[in-house]
Amino acid sequence: MREFVLIHNHAPTDPDAVRLKDLPGSGRFDLACRFVTQTLLYSHGVRTDTVAHLVLNGPPNPPVTITVNGSRVRRLYPDERTTAVHLRRALAADPDTEPHPGIFVRRIGLEELLEEKKGAKIYYLAEDGTDITEIDPEPDSVFILGDHEGPTEEQDELLRRKAHATVSLGPVPYHADQCVVIVHNHLDRRHPPDYASP
Repeated sequence: MREFVLIHNHAPTDPDAVRLKDLPGSGRFDLACRFVTQTLLYSHGVRTDTVAHLVLNGPPNPPVTITVNGSRVRRLYPDERTTAVHLRRALAADPDTEPHPGIFVRRIGLEELLEEKKGAKIYYLAEDGTDITEIDPEPDSVFILGDHEGPTEEQDELLRRKAHATVSLGPVPYHADQCVVIVHNHLDRRHPPDYASP
């Protein structure tokens, strides 16, 4: 499984704080929605070999981790509002449940998630890392990136300790959802998935 983790330190952990008509004003929840859709969708399909993890650290009850599994998710569309509805439902659900097919919610944070991924190749996306063109990640790798303000110093230190490598996507900083697409493209060329065009 190809996995992506977004550390979103501003997204609310209260479903009532997610305003569908103002996702940017809801702790930049629009970023969380775009991250999920860009991680799991390609043209006319869902990446069944991919998982998206959202580590939400905003108020009032952090942390919350929402996991969206491409092999199980249903009714995931490329618009932010539909994705926000699914994620808001997850925030309203009891911990350790699957409130929507393929969407799971747990009360764990980054450190616990990293512990679960022990043994997998973990890549931390940061501007000062090794250029992605110089590495050939295994198909089953975990890529971790921060939100629009980046990880905290503590998170950064943790990731640099735990990651197999720190990876850069080039000289220009990109939005989190754009970073995911660039990594997908890099991997798709080297390890074409089953749903790739012949």
